[in-house]
Amino acid sequence: MADDLDRWLRCFHTRPAARVRLVCFPHASGNALFYRDWGALLPGGVETWAVQYPGRLDRLSEPCVTDMAELADRVTEALLPFTRTGGVALFGHSMGAAVAYEVTRRLEHRLGIAVRHLFVSAHPSPALHRIGNLHLDSDDALWDELRRQDATSAETLAHPQLRALIMPALRSDYRLIETWQPALAPPLSCPVTALGGRDDPDVAPAELTDWARFTTGPYRRLVRPGGHFYLVEDLDAVVAALGHGLGDNC
Repeated sequence: MADDLDRWLRCFHTRPAARVRLVCFPHASGNALFYRDWGALLPGGVETWAVQYPGRLDRLSEPCVTDMAELADRVTEALLPFTRTGGVALFGHSMGAAVAYEVTRRLEHRLGIAVRHLFVSAHPSPALHRIGNLHLDSDDALWDELRRQDATSAETLAHPQLRALIMPALRSDYRLIETWQPALAPPLSCPVTALGGRDDPDVAPAELTDWARFTTGPYRRLVRPGGHFYLVEDLDAVVAALGHGLGDNC
């Protein structure tokens, strides 16, 4: 079990006395480094961990996971040690929001483990999720989509070496999210906060509001200026929302 934790999770700012562990799920083609700075910004009672999917960075030699059920099952298993030593909350951005939801559903419904809070960012509710076939398109089409969504990284994405490195994970992740068919399931019981960018061309504010139907607990929505990657330039507001959701005692 410890091996699973070491393979799947990264902590860049340890807080041994933390009362809550916030587990963060990257977007399609993303990796744990996306959340590298979050740990130092959150309240002292929160320790931030980031999921490292296979097929990138130090897991580059491992095959990517292209099936949502398999990915959610494996991450859930890796998280089990956290659930025995304190509270756990989940945050996911874009594709990561869908994975975080599926992991939360497994923790609550299958294992009876209470989740402190689920934060979903830049992704429609499961009922409004759209399947797609971009993962079957050309490398150029996939890369153009990544650049369209992540305009803040346009200069970085212009490097051909980076494209060759990222493309396998990008295609696999798009296959995972575009073929995901959310199961009909009872609502969660944990609090849910849905976040997004006001100018996101892919996720309208109403699609964030629909997340309210997926929990019997408290629901909150936060819409900030910006596009699909609004959180890169508005991290302070996101961190404040996380702190609010996790409670003052953290």
